[in-house]
Formats: sequence, structure tokens, C-alpha cells
Amino acid sequence: MATVSPPLSTLLAEPLTSTNQLLSLIAPPLARLDLLQDQPELLERFPGPAAEGSDDASKFLKRQLGLVQKALVERVWPDWEAAVAAEEGDEVAKVVFERWFMPASFEDPKHAEVALSAYAVLSSLLSSRATPPLQRRSLELAFALLARLASAFSLKEAYVAILGQSKEKNGRSNDSQAAERWERVVKDLLSLPTKVANAWGALADRAGVPMDRPSEGIPEELDWSAYESGLSRSFADLLWSNTPFPLSETSTTALSTPLSALASSPSFLPTLLPILTPRLLPSTSFPTPTEELLHRRAHAEAWRELISELSERNLTRLLRKVLATVDQDLLRQRGDGTASLSQRIRGASFLLSELFGPLSPKEELWKVVLPIVLEEGEAWDAEQGGMARVLLSWVGADVEARVALMEAVMGVWGRADGIKGAGAGSRAFLTTTLLLAVYSLPPLHPSAVALSRSPAFLGAISAHLSLIQPTTRLLGMLVAELVSAATISPGGELTPLSFGDDMWEGSEEGKEVARRIRAVVQEKEEPVVEGWQQALRSRWEPMMKVEQTIFTPLPRSTIPTPIPVVSQPPTSRPLISVISDPDDLQPYPLPAPPSASVLSALASDDASLYSTALPSTSASTTRKRGKLRAPVYVPELVAYLKGTDPEGKKEEADGEAERVEVGLNEGESLVRRKAGWGGELAENAVDLAFALMTLQDTYDVDNFEQLKLNIMTALVAAVPTKVAPTLIEQYFFNNYSVAQRHTILTAIALGARELSGLPLPPQLAVKSAATSKVGLFPSKRLPPTLHHRFAEAETAPALPAREPDALDSLAAQLTATALSSAKEGAETTMPEASREKLLTVRRFASAKSTTAASSTSNSQPSFPTLAAEFFILPLINRFWLYLRDTAATPSRGPYSSVGGGSNAGGSASLLSPLVLSKYLSTLSLLIHAARHSHHFLLSIVPSALQLVLALRSTVLEETDSKVLETEMELLLVVFDAVVAFDGGESLMGRSVEGGNELVGLVKEWAEETFELEEARSKGGAGMGRAGRASAGVLLRIEEVLGRYRGKLGW
Repeated sequence: MATVSPPLSTLLAEPLTSTNQLLSLIAPPLARLDLLQDQPELLERFPGPAAEGSDDASKFLKRQLGLVQKALVERVWPDWEAAVAAEEGDEVAKVVFERWFMPASFEDPKHAEVALSAYAVLSSLLSSRATPPLQRRSLELAFALLARLASAFSLKEAYVAILGQSKEKNGRSNDSQAAERWERVVKDLLSLPTKVANAWGALADRAGVPMDRPSEGIPEELDWSAYESGLSRSFADLLWSNTPFPLSETSTTALSTPLSALASSPSFLPTLLPILTPRLLPSTSFPTPTEELLHRRAHAEAWRELISELSERNLTRLLRKVLATVDQDLLRQRGDGTASLSQRIRGASFLLSELFGPLSPKEELWKVVLPIVLEEGEAWDAEQGGMARVLLSWVGADVEARVALMEAVMGVWGRADGIKGAGAGSRAFLTTTLLLAVYSLPPLHPSAVALSRSPAFLGAISAHLSLIQPTTRLLGMLVAELVSAATISPGGELTPLSFGDDMWEGSEEGKEVARRIRAVVQEKEEPVVEGWQQALRSRWEPMMKVEQTIFTPLPRSTIPTPIPVVSQPPTSRPLISVISDPDDLQPYPLPAPPSASVLSALASDDASLYSTALPSTSASTTRKRGKLRAPVYVPELVAYLKGTDPEGKKEEADGEAERVEVGLNEGESLVRRKAGWGGELAENAVDLAFALMTLQDTYDVDNFEQLKLNIMTALVAAVPTKVAPTLIEQYFFNNYSVAQRHTILTAIALGARELSGLPLPPQLAVKSAATSKVGLFPSKRLPPTLHHRFAEAETAPALPAREPDALDSLAAQLTATALSSAKEGAETTMPEASREKLLTVRRFASAKSTTAASSTSNSQPSFPTLAAEFFILPLINRFWLYLRDTAATPSRGPYSSVGGGSNAGGSASLLSPLVLSKYLSTLSLLIHAARHSHHFLLSIVPSALQLVLALRSTVLEETDSKVLETEMELLLVVFDAVVAFDGGESLMGRSVEGGNELVGLVKEWAEETFELEEARSKGGAGMGRAGRASAGVLLRIEEVLGRYRGKLGW
């Protein structure tokens, strides 16, 4: 039996004895992958098979390539580089090493896979989480390789390799996996300069070497400016090559990902506009080939389609940069200086229209453009009216649109705060824009006449005339005079307003500006402007010559081209063949009998069950050979949790249980992967929250509640501004059981703690099986056989049973910490404090928790900034509404249950001790996590105290003992934070209305509770949680009252 050679990565990890041994290991696989075709001498020396003994190149690329690349950079080449160069020559050493990362060309899909793997491996090695850190030579090798890759294999080449080749062996497209891989590659490409700089800085810190320049040691190609310019050029080429036809949905999604990130780069527009502008302009050749005309039109439409995919924030940022570039580089006479202002204005309006589409009040673009242009008037050149005329030209000749522009400008020009506080440049620009809009309308247009008589216009004119500042006052007078002339008929009864020619003569402040604006407004508009195309070309073509060549389109479809069938002449064959041996016949396999569920559905009288009994004739892409794949996108996860196919296709009845189980196991990892990247998770967060809230354990899924809670917690932490208010709102409706409400509260509390960086209880560390497999590069995993063996061994035992409830566990830890803090404060500030209370606190909290808060790297805002608006105050205010409605109509309130009873999910269960105690525990955890909020002392604390006092219970009622415990613990958390911040100054002073009364009511209640608990426990030996918490509350209140006792007379 032949022995199988160990994998190449294993052989490279072992000690090597010679350079020949090293070359005999790493050169043959290069030959097998066709990476040495231009090196005949090496091919002649090493013609043997791959060192790992596998003849399948695709398997080697998937399983071994990343491991070999990692081993070469980390250990092998830094040790053997000098020896190989000395014995074989520098050229051989360079080729043998670099070809593992940088092929000579990328036309072969195998070569592109090598480059993609190199990006992934080198990026992971540069990560701050890489342990141990790379040595200096390894870092230099990684930098050199990445510099070459960045120049030769960027966005365009990666797109061709991933989405242009997304085919399986059977010819079907694998778009979901290809799209997910494209997102990972784009993320690696965009983060590369940061990782390079961090890795080099960390090396300098470890070596203790001061650097005179931050970029010292980093190749120029990996510098931020040069690297992002290269990405921008590659993106422009990718868009041009990808648009001989309209973009598909997959291409639009794929291209919008890098555009969203590059749009905010300082190098994006200076690099893109010289490339993009000539492709948007009409062709200079005549006659222009039809293919080129169609390509240019498809290219412009594709660009605008990508622009529409940007978020409003990114679109605003990009539009502001484009307008500033147009104003500075085109309108203010840069380039060859031969273009007139009219030509430059016409060219600018054409460019803006091609980039962003027509400017119309019916389009969403209107709401983005006008605030930028009108609110930032100080930045534009008002005396020549360049940007104002560009805006009018962009709007076009539509009278309705020009009226809308006039009214929008009037709204900004006539604001009282702008008249008094805006700068002279801003007022001059608004004045020019308003007058141009009025004069662009037909004479005596009803809208212009109505504007001149409107109270807003007349009030604005009066406000201008009352000012002392001469420029603004003169601008108001100029508007009054010119608008009057445009809206009053010369031969009518009314006479246009005129301040006389002497008013505008002279060199006093503001008069020169007024004369120039009058000249701009009264200048006749040219109906046809010639030469504007040359104005654009003369501005940007000197920066970069764009070759107008016939394009080479990228692969558009993943459907293989049908092979033409060559007709063959018919061959004669006998009509009857004699079979020599009947045993050679192989029978066809019989189909499997129908399952019991299919038979029962077919036998039912309900015709609707027939469709569920038989599988759909069209296979779902989420299944491959009968196996259900994990969800890749958030909408797919929502469909999985509902037990349906994302594409709406039917399948067997028992497929719903499998989809729910897969969705629960893969959901948390998918949510955390999507968090902070793109808008997919935010757009579908509410739908996912509803799917989770309404999900019930119909199919007996293992660890159902825990997996569901993990997904909801991750969702709250990822999209808190949308998910938290949704969960809080739904908590008070009657559609949910006690268990579902408990899960909602727990997810809110744990998500808040994750946002604030606080530790979670140990029992919540149980993750789904998919979580441990997320984000691992090949270099971070064992070989496939060992990986599956250990993964199965790890997941084979059943997950441990849940320990005590998460809310109770966290609340107990929180109370223990607060009691320890109260005890220490009493010992230092009140040496004569009540001994019984102090001993009671000491018995309960003998030591403080030493668990350190875990740090988070989430890009979401911190919890203290979100706590009041999205968590605590909505939770409190909705409870007040619930109490009000229950008191008004206790039997049929808006949240009341239909059937009532203890098991009902409506209002009757919200005041039950079990549910109410969970609610108060959640509120305690949220308040503790929000103690650093700006709204804590003035809003959160008074609101919480008022609610707790309204829910005041008595310890004599056994059924309310649990509620009383959580009430006292909530008060302890509140006063512990109050003392820590300002010692109660805000609460006892005038900052909080009625704050001292709240403190007095809480003190009275805590004393009553402590006395009753002390009497019940016969001296405090067995005092319960309510008594211990009330003792802590009294200690904290004593600290607060210490400095105010004389003032209040307590």
C-alpha cells in the first residue's frame, strides 16, 4: 500500500537541510499551477508532481495554498532567503518566492486565486490580533508583496476573479458565496493601509526605534494617498469595463460596496474626475460607432444607479466635494484659461447632471442638493454668480422647477437669523440666486408676482432695511428694487420701486458688490452655448490622458455558452441487437417510497396540503444536493426563522424545522458579521426582531431559548437605535407570552451591557456551532480532516443546562457591588453609622466583584449616549402609559388580554410578581450601564424614582416579596450612582424639581422595609435581599443628607 506524503505546509514546518531541499518542495507546486511558464530552466529542474501528492490543483488552492503562503512569510523565507540567493542567484530566489503570491499574469483563474489568497493571508498576518507578531524581515517581505499586488491586482482584477468566475463545476452560478467573498476581499483591500501602518508602528515600538516620519519603512504604494488613488482608478476602470450593458442587481450591489467606502476618501475625486469626465462627454470622433454610444450611455446610467445606492450621509458628503471641486477648479478659471464663464457654467451643469441625475423637486436629490448649496453660500463666488447660474442651469428650463427653486431660495434668504447673523459672502450668494431665479421666469409670472406681495418677502425687506451693516442693507434694497421691476408692468398703475442711481454710485462698503450682482442678473442668458465640452476637457485632460479605446467587457453571465453541436453523418446500426449475456444488464434504481407526512397530506381532505406534500419542480438555491446551506444575507435569515424558503419556493413539509434550526444556529454569527458593514443589517433589523420575538419552539430545537437570546442580544448591540425601541414597544402588547417577554427584557439588558463594554454572565458564553467558524482564514485552521474531527468532538455533547437566570445573576452581582461600595462609603464618611445596618450590608457583600469590564471595538455609539433616548426613558414612559390605560379600563385596556387569567400574555401578566420583577431588574441593569450618560442625573434618575415609588409594594404581602426585593435593589443602584457622581447635589438642589421630596419618600420607605425585615429575621441573622438592599439605600441616603441636613431641617 502506497504511503501518502504529508501536506506541503507540514513539510515546510519541519527543519530543512539545504536550499535544494527547499526548492524541491516549493518549486514543483508552482509548476503544477502553471506559475513558472516563463521560467524554462526551473521547469526543467523541477518537473515532478506537487509535494503534497495531490494532482487536483483546485483542492491544493483551497486547502494548502494559504497555509504555505503563511509559512513562507513567517518562517521559511526569512531564514533561507540569503542562502537561496547566494546559491541560485537573486533572480531565481525572487521568482520562486514571489510567484507564490504574485503570478506573472492573472488571466488563468488559478493565478487569480493565488493573488486573492495572498491578500487574505498577508492581511491576517498584519492584523493587530496576530500572535506572535511578525519579525522585521517578515514584515518587510509582506509590505513588498502587498505593494506589488496593489499595483497589479486591485478592485477590477478581484471582481473578475470572484464574480466573473462564480461558477460551480456543474455550470450553475454560486452568486451568494461569491458576493460574500467579494465583501471580504473589499474589506481587506480598504483596510490594508491602516493594517500596514499599525504593524509598522507596533514593530517600531517593540524595537524602541524612533521614526522621523510616520511613513518611514512603508512602501510608497501602500501610503494612504497613493493607495486610495490606485483603488479609485481601479474602480473607475471596473465600472467602465462592466457596463457595455445595464448593471445587473448582483453587479450593482457589488460595486456599491467599494464606492460607499471610497466616496469619503480625499483622493477619490481628484483621481476619479479626470477619468470619468471624458467618458461622460460626447465622443470627439465622427461618426461615432453605435457600440461606443451605447457603452457611454450605459456607463452613465450605471454610475447614477450606484450613486442612488449610497446612504444619504455618503451622498451628501460626495456631493459637497463635487460642488467644491467644480467651483474651485472649473468656475474660478483654472485649466488653459481660454473658456468663457458661460462655457464653464454649461460644462459644470452638464457634469453635475451626468453624475447625479436631473435636479427636480420631484426627485430625492432635490432635498440633498439645496441645503448644501444654499446653507454654504459663503463658499461660493457670488459676484460672478457662477454657482448660482450652475444651479439654475442644472434645474433646467422647466418653469415649475424654477418656481420651486425660487421659493426654496426665498425661504433661506428671508430667515431672520440669516439676515442678522450670516456673513456678507453668504448673503451676496443668496441674493444673486434669488434674483436669478426670479428673472429666469417669464415676465410678470404669477408666482413671482405673488412672491413680491407675500408677507414673508415684505418682512424680509423690512428686516434688511433696519440693519446697520451696510452690505446686507444694500442687498435687501437691491432685491426690493429688482423684484419690483420684474413684477410690475411698466405701463400699469403701479410704479416700480427705485432708490435712485445715486444710491448705487460710489466706493462705500457694499456698493461694488451690489453693482456686480445687478450686472449678473440683468445679463441676457445665451440660448445656445458652444465650446463647453472643450472647457471640461481642457480642465481635466492635462492631468490624465484617458484612452478612448474599444472596451473589453467583463464576463456578464455565469451561464456557460452552449457548445455548438456538430452534425455527424448517420451511421447504420441494426434495428435489433443481440444481447450476449443478460447478466450485463443493470436495472435502474427504484425511487424511494413517499414519507409518512407526504402520504398523510395526500390523504387529507384539505386541498391546500397537496402543494406541501410534493416538492417544488424548481430547486431552491439554498439547498445543494439536499443539504441546506447557512444563510448568507439577513433577509435569508429572516425567512429561515419563519421556516420558509427565501425565494418563496415550496419544499417538503418537514423542511421548515430544518430551516428554523439552521437559522438559530447560524443567526448570531451572521448578525455579528454584518454589524457595522453596509446597510443590510440596519434595513432588515426590525423584520429580524419581529421574527425572533414571535418565534416559538414548535420543533423542539436544542437550546432554543439560548440561541434565540444570543441572536436578539447581538441584534440589539448591532442596531440599538432601531431594535431597542421596537422590542420595548412590543413588550407592552398582548401578543407575547411571559417567556417571550422575559426573552425580550433579557436581550435589551444584555445588549445594553455589550454596548457599554460591561461583562456578561458566564452562562451566556454558550455560542452556536457556527460562531467559532466565523472569520477564520485558512492559516488559522487545522487541515480539513483534523478540523472536522475536533469540531465534531467539541459539539457532540449536549450544551450544558442554563444556570440561574441571566437577569437575576447580573442583578445579584450589581447589588453586591453597590452594597460593598455603600459599606466602604459608610466606614469612611460616617464612622458612627448604624452598626446593625453596616453589619447587615457586610454579611451580604463580603467582597467586591473583580470582574473587569471587557472592551469592545464596535463602531456603534456608546451606550451612555443612547441610553436615555432609546432604552430607559421609552421603557419607563410606556409603563406609565400602560398604568394609565389599565387604571382607566382595567378589563379592556389597549394592552389587555382577551381571556385574562394568569397565563394570559396581556396586561394582567405585566403586574404579576414574576414579570414585574424581571422588568425592574432590567431597569436596574440599564440604569447601571447608563451612569455615564449626560442625561443621567437630570432625567433618568428622577424618572426611575417616580416610577418605583408609584409601584411601591409592602413586604407584608408574600406574593410581592420578589417585587419588593427588585424595587429596593433598583433604588440602591440609583443612589449608588448618584453618590458616586455628585453626592446628591443635583437631586437635592434645584436642578431636579421635587428631588428632595423624592429622597424623603424613598428614605421613609427604606426605613419601613428595613424595620419589617429586621423584625421578621429576629435581629438580622436571616435577613432577606429586600432588607439588605434597603440597608444599603439608607446608607447612601445618609451620605446624601449629610451635607443638606441643616438646610432641610431633617
